[in-house]
Amino acid sequence: MLYADQLLIIATAVRKLRDRGCLMRIETRGYLSEQFFQKEITDGRIRYAGRIDFFRLLELGPQFPGLENLTRRPGKDRFIELTRFDKDNYFEVGTRIIRIVATHARVDKAVQYMLDFCLFEIMDNVLTHAVYAEQVRAEGWCSAQYFPALKSVRLMIADTGIGIHRALTRHPDSKYRQLSASQALRQCVEKGVTNGKGQGFGLYATRQFAMHNKGELLIYSAEHYGILRQGQYRVCKGAYWQGTLVFLNIRTDITVDYKSFMGENECLADDFNFIYPDGQ
Repeated sequence: MLYADQLLIIATAVRKLRDRGCLMRIETRGYLSEQFFQKEITDGRIRYAGRIDFFRLLELGPQFPGLENLTRRPGKDRFIELTRFDKDNYFEVGTRIIRIVATHARVDKAVQYMLDFCLFEIMDNVLTHAVYAEQVRAEGWCSAQYFPALKSVRLMIADTGIGIHRALTRHPDSKYRQLSASQALRQCVEKGVTNGKGQGFGLYATRQFAMHNKGELLIYSAEHYGILRQGQYRVCKGAYWQGTLVFLNIRTDITVDYKSFMGENECLADDFNFIYPDGQ
């Protein structure tokens, strides 16, 4: 099965290379090329990729009749297209993602509130920590889709900034300056770990949420990734990624007592109810 978050990784990397002035040539071969040159594309995977704007972000289209003729059906509040965000539109983009889940009555409310919290925390991390110089405009990319049959939401936030290790260690007064890249990924999900520009709570709460929900969390930065599955978080070495990827796969039918790790006085409903359609 093809997922939007898989395509987001490719699209984000290609856009970053182009922004840096790299000349790129994208070729299509075999079956894919045959589909692109048809008057109407019949492969459901290609149609899906086109619907979430994957080919548009790769700047493919005019030369391929099939891509130009793709029918754009309504998303029925189940997904957003692969979307760029920055400080000017992140609230609008985040609200669109929130409403993907909020419009479906079968989603547990505690899960909804925690998804809202984690989404904005991670987006804020991108805008606050990802840039390597003040004059560089911080931006990120996101994908989100609700799968009713699977009772799950898949969410990814990606950036091509400085990464978690550099964000934690670059300040001369940082107490984490001696951490290795793998140690930084282990520490970043612990409570209170920050580079001084935040409270060090966002990734900690995200990990706790995924663990209590029996969901999945992936944090990929530089040549390491931290992965939470079946309640266990471990750090592994992988291929290099410039920046940070955060992926969540959350069960919408498993409730979470968020006060057990957020604090008894926390009431997330008060923070996000004004965004929900009809105040639900």
